[in-house]
Amino acid sequence: MAEEQKIAAEEDAIVIDVTKLLKALWHRAWILLLVALLGCSLAYLGTKTFIQPTYRATFTAYVNNKSSDEGTTTVSTSDLTAAQSLVYTYTHILTSRTMLLAAAEEIGADYTYEEMSEWVTTDVVEDTEIIEVDVTMESAEDALELAKAIAAMMPIYVTEIVEGSSVQIIDMPVLPDDIYAPSYLRNAVIGGMIGVFLAAVVIILLELLDDTVKEEETLETRFGVAVIGVIPDLATADKYTSHYGSYSQKAEKKSSADGKLVKNK
Repeated sequence: MAEEQKIAAEEDAIVIDVTKLLKALWHRAWILLLVALLGCSLAYLGTKTFIQPTYRATFTAYVNNKSSDEGTTTVSTSDLTAAQSLVYTYTHILTSRTMLLAAAEEIGADYTYEEMSEWVTTDVVEDTEIIEVDVTMESAEDALELAKAIAAMMPIYVTEIVEGSSVQIIDMPVLPDDIYAPSYLRNAVIGGMIGVFLAAVVIILLELLDDTVKEEETLETRFGVAVIGVIPDLATADKYTSHYGSYSQKAEKKSSADGKLVKNK
């Protein structure tokens, strides 16, 4: 029985501590809001100043393991299955050193393979024979130019390597209007969240390290001391907002009025 009471007392103490921390955060909500606004502003300005925006040009292509020169327009289920199994082979061919360097030479650019391997990415649309090719660069015009060169060379280059295959461009790349990355809004929100988190950690640590007794309930719960009475601090109480201050002001006015009545008599 005593052990159960001890466990219950410990659980009550934990609840009181959590409540105290929540109250501390609530009372300092204005600090959290201020830090959130500051974090959003710093993250936005930092992103705008130090991170170079990038643009993405995209085109899609349909690949098939059957050449269009074979004189038939029918496609069997086995052809589709074979094309789906080979589509990942086509993506590796598309991002090969020879293919990318040939595209750079086509537009007269001196890009290195290492640079283009970071700029050019491919993705396969699930359960289809469609490849999506993305070219992401710091210049929208350069991204469009390189994407067009790859789209123009892809049907010829892939069919030369994979015999009996064909590639058709579905959507040609267009000049990107919007910035692909970074996202200013997302970074600003992340900055605000980080600021709020750090401010909350600091507030909680200060509250946990503060061992001063501010309420009579603390004496009862922490030390088991019964509080008989509380002496108000009338000298430092704010007479406009404090309960005790308002009482003192009223008492002072009443005393002054009583004094005038005595003199009149």
